[in-house]
Amino acid sequence: MRKKFIFCFFTFVLLLSFTSITSFAEETPTTELDIERYAENMQPGWNLGNTFDAVGNDETAWGNPYVTQELIQRVADQGFKSIRIPITFDQRMGEDDDYQINDDFLKRVDQTVQWALEEDLYVMINVHHDSWLWVETGMQEEHNQTVDRFNAIWTQLADHFKDYPKELMFESINEPRFSGTEEESQAYLNELHTHFYEIVRGSGGYNDNRPLVLPTLNTGSEPEKINSLYEYIQGLKDPNIIATVHYYGFWPFSVNIAGYTRFEEDTKKDIHTVFDRVHETFTANGIPVIIGEYGLLGFDVDTGVVQQGEKLKFFEHMIHYANEKELIHMLWDNGQHLNRDTLEWNDPEFFNMLKTSWDTRSATPNDNFIYLEQSEEITDKVITFDLNGNDFDEVTVTDQVLEEENDYEISDNTITFSKKFLQSLVTTDELGTVSTITIAFTGGVDWEIDVIVYQTVELEETEGTTVAFRIPASFNGDQLATMNNCTLTKG
Repeated sequence: MRKKFIFCFFTFVLLLSFTSITSFAEETPTTELDIERYAENMQPGWNLGNTFDAVGNDETAWGNPYVTQELIQRVADQGFKSIRIPITFDQRMGEDDDYQINDDFLKRVDQTVQWALEEDLYVMINVHHDSWLWVETGMQEEHNQTVDRFNAIWTQLADHFKDYPKELMFESINEPRFSGTEEESQAYLNELHTHFYEIVRGSGGYNDNRPLVLPTLNTGSEPEKINSLYEYIQGLKDPNIIATVHYYGFWPFSVNIAGYTRFEEDTKKDIHTVFDRVHETFTANGIPVIIGEYGLLGFDVDTGVVQQGEKLKFFEHMIHYANEKELIHMLWDNGQHLNRDTLEWNDPEFFNMLKTSWDTRSATPNDNFIYLEQSEEITDKVITFDLNGNDFDEVTVTDQVLEEENDYEISDNTITFSKKFLQSLVTTDELGTVSTITIAFTGGVDWEIDVIVYQTVELEETEGTTVAFRIPASFNGDQLATMNNCTLTKG
């Protein structure tokens, strides 16, 4: 009896929710959009990743809890202005000719869209992992069936959401990829874009000029991919189109391989090259661009794959340059950043850097540590900063303000810590981090420099298999930066 009551109550809540969104839609102006201003109002954005896009029974299939209104409110409260809701339809639709989307699933998506609109968030929905589940090979092997299924999804979505306010936008497909040559793949994508465009624009309601988001092939930023999308958009002659690419950084840095352990010039150059190219092709020509997902590739394994300080420097610069080039950025978050259970950030330092970088720049150091080898005499240590328009304010250790000229000296963009001060921090034979120096600036985030005492790392011989191989190591206060190629000897 209790279960029946809960189901009835849930249905009643849904009906109330549908009524409220209809009223909201009726009050939305029908005037033409300023698409560039529309995009500006989306900045910054966040992804509800690994949820409605998860492949499995429901939105919890990939480890996240059910979406709640409190989660969406938290996203808005944290300063995000837009939310991307990736959706995978594969197992949530019929297999007969009409490809009917599961009604309960669509209601859950609808409810989340409504919660987001009620928080004044701009909302983007899409066709997500279907891109590799059945579209990738289907366009070549079962072309007509694949197109029919794709069209059925957008026919239903366009009709369902046609009276929703224009703060809701549609993205045709996520990271589109196809079997076949590059030329065939681009032709398949253009074909799907055309079906998507004609279905939405012909469905009535607010879809007549609702913003539509079109990705490049693979959402890549290579010249041939962005040029192809630009030419396609130009052919539509529709002012309410937005282009989208994804950005996960210079790949050796983003997964910490090949010696790229630091945020150095190659990684910075990649940001500039990609963002300049995208800006010059699209935004400079009046076509807004959304970086629909950004992050680091290594985050798929662990957010600590890249050392914390180097990670913070990457995002400080990436967000700054995206802002400079007028690119809208949407953080990919599959639950690794904003904890869906506690609604707190798993790494508050990371989020603080993101949020600060939305509006201003932070000073960043050339080094995040001061290493003191236990067996060697301590000397003065110098840290150099890219001040990015800021000045030094104060330096503290455990809330105690240090004295300039006694504990440290400042010269232009460098700060030198005195031998005497550093010696005062090493009071025992303890290895590892013995103290943390906090450097505050006139703007941006404070920066923490760990003082670390270490001895040479000791590795031991070991045996194992490719399935389970461990190297016994005594780090003696030091830290692992990266792993290079090694030679295994077969016994």
